[in-house]
Amino acid sequence: MTANDTLSGADRLSTMKRYRKLYFAAVAGAVIGFLALTRAGYPLVGVAVYWAGALAMLGIWQFAPVPLFDERERDLERRAVTLTMTLSALVLIFGGPALTVLEEVGYWETPAVARGVFWTLVAQALVFVVVLAGYRLTRR
Repeated sequence: MTANDTLSGADRLSTMKRYRKLYFAAVAGAVIGFLALTRAGYPLVGVAVYWAGALAMLGIWQFAPVPLFDERERDLERRAVTLTMTLSALVLIFGGPALTVLEEVGYWETPAVARGVFWTLVAQALVFVVVLAGYRLTRR
């Protein structure tokens, strides 16, 4: 018998909420600690705090006695990912050629940051395609 089997509905929900709060506190502590310590002039300590928070988050996620997210959260996440990838694809499909044309006619000089953002979107799209292909190949 697992811990999931021994919890009643109300206990299960309160346990899920408690572990989710811990999970998000670990994330917030990691980010805030990193930013504060880096700003205070201790970047290596900030990175150590960040990684400690990240490891705590992963530990809570993997070893909580209940799942942290239910099917409603997974559905919201799926819809958010779909919209994000659609918007990213539109930026790539229309933005890339538009930047090229604007540069070639001498109207616009793309800043290095914008180029970095564009290539990051390209990398994200490639990772998505590879992961999707991997899932499709393994689900047959």
